[in-house]
Amino acid sequence: MSLKASVLFLFSKWYILLIVGILGGVTGIIFATLEKAQYESKLNFSLGESGGGLSGALSLAAEFGFNIGGAGTDIFSGDNIMSILTSRRIIEEVFLSSDTVDGKIVSMADLFIAQNKLDFSKNKKIGPISYPVGMDRKKFTYHQDSILFTFYENTIKKSLRVKKPDKRLNFYEINYVSRNERFSKVFTEKLVNQATLFYTELKSKRSRETLEILTDRAQAMRGGVKSAIQKQAAIKDANVNPAFSGTIATVQQQQVDATAYGKAYEEIFKTLELARYQYLNDIPLLQIIDYPNYPMRKIKSGRLKSAVIGGILAGLFTVLLLLLHRKIKLLS
Repeated sequence: MSLKASVLFLFSKWYILLIVGILGGVTGIIFATLEKAQYESKLNFSLGESGGGLSGALSLAAEFGFNIGGAGTDIFSGDNIMSILTSRRIIEEVFLSSDTVDGKIVSMADLFIAQNKLDFSKNKKIGPISYPVGMDRKKFTYHQDSILFTFYENTIKKSLRVKKPDKRLNFYEINYVSRNERFSKVFTEKLVNQATLFYTELKSKRSRETLEILTDRAQAMRGGVKSAIQKQAAIKDANVNPAFSGTIATVQQQQVDATAYGKAYEEIFKTLELARYQYLNDIPLLQIIDYPNYPMRKIKSGRLKSAVIGGILAGLFTVLLLLLHRKIKLLS
């Protein structure tokens, strides 16, 4: 069958194509009308460089035998931030976090179930599923863990997008889509908060532990200085006669102890201050540029566009069926 013959054949069936095209257009309009709108949140943030200013002080402390950590490799820089924001741990923690709706505290997971009208009770093997706020993750059932994992997969594949618009700059963009405008906003904000808390806990762990140890040592040395001074004063008050050489020797010993404790406290205090700066330096410098404010971008198919697409698709499908039917008829 030649191309010309095929074209002439299709022209002879113009009324069928017209009817099918109209029906396809009507179907597109119905689809656009019934389609539920989705709302896309958008959050932009930048990452600052940490380190710099303390390198000299930390090197000087190391020369005196003090090791108070260091910046190390910044896992929160570069494209690693995108891996953290899209990790299973962070996203599931967001779903298990809470929000207040109509004066009631509920988990984000339960809100997700409600807004998507998910009914797991229809499955006898699963039954009703909910995620009470504050419930110990270790007490989750297998089905609770499995469904939470499907929420994570759905989020990664369909709802969440983390990108770096300009590879030359440390600017990042987060987009999240859901059927509820408030849910999109809250989910995005909680995602950034959870990622920041995770990084702060991970990167500042060593410097925080060092800070706690030095704080305890500084308090112990300070107590030693105070105790030596108090003992020295007590001995002087109890022995006002300077003729007793034993008393003089005891007073001098307490003076030596007080001086020794004082010098040790001074050195530890200096190191403690460096440790405080190091701990603050390890906190990520994440700066929010644009928050996901209302109104969110509404995603919904337009009626005219859906009608055109529906008509074209229906027409193309009909053309293929007509040509296939004619070919089969000619071969038979």
